[in-house]
Amino acid sequence: MKQNLKQIIIYLTLFALAGCTTFQPRQIVSTELQSEPKQVKPILKIKDKIKVYLKTGRIVELTVVSYDKQQITGALVANPLNSVSIHLDEVAALEVEEIDGGKTTLAVIGSILLLPLLIIGGSIALLVAAEEY
Repeated sequence: MKQNLKQIIIYLTLFALAGCTTFQPRQIVSTELQSEPKQVKPILKIKDKIKVYLKTGRIVELTVVSYDKQQITGALVANPLNSVSIHLDEVAALEVEEIDGGKTTLAVIGSILLLPLLIIGGSIALLVAAEEY
């Protein structure tokens, strides 16, 4: 029972934290990425997870490894051992995965409220199991 309680807590925590990230659409065109080094806040950073919408209609999810004025290079999210280079002229739109502050706050508050209930429920279950044993 103790092992089950630990597993439940781990799954709930992972589920709550998974809801903290979201893809935020940014209408970034190749000209913005080409002029980006002049900006104070970079549009893309190494290790950013992005969705690239190509003009052909294809959607590519990748983790940015490098980028320059001509192309973005990254590892595919579905298969990190495969890398892909996308020329900026082929990009129709780009979305960058970001941490959503509202979802993170709700997840933390939910975890704080649920943890005592799980501990109490686990304790009661252990007491009942000990009495039956």
